[in-house]
Amino acid sequence: MSGPDVSTPVDLAALLAASKRMAELLSQALCDWPQFDGDEDVSGDDLVDWFAQWRLRVRSALAQVDVP
Repeated sequence: MSGPDVSTPVDLAALLAASKRMAELLSQALCDWPQFDGDEDVSGDDLVDWFAQWRLRVRSALAQVDVP
């Protein structure tokens, strides 16, 4: 198994900015869905709609540092 290609330079400022954004996005996932912390019902339709939008925000954050 091979690891990531570390020979390609990465813009550290962009990487740090993306890291902060990713932390915000992960926090958002936890805060927006507290139902998963307890024994509450979760609407599948609402979750899929939310996830589709959240995924686009994640893709945008990763694109800032050229992560596929």
